[in-house]
Amino acid sequence: MKEFLKPILTQIAKLWAALDKKATYRWGTVTQTAPLLVHLDGDIDAAGDPVDVAPQSVLSSIPVGARVACIEQDRRVIVIAVAS
Repeated sequence: MKEFLKPILTQIAKLWAALDKKATYRWGTVTQTAPLLVHLDGDIDAAGDPVDVAPQSVLSSIPVGARVACIEQDRRVIVIAVAS
């Protein structure tokens, strides 16, 4: 039975690996400016608290509380725009 599932599980693993490399667009809120921290919408830890990330690249100085559009790829976040 395990030999029957092996090719299927291998293909699923390949699909997950390919999906991890794709960029996704996310919205977030700036929670700190120096260093910049952003809370991406929907990211919470096991206790239900928000998780902040430190973006790899920033357009310019962004105020706390600003809504930002981000791209996340390979667990890296890049802020690409500030909502007006």
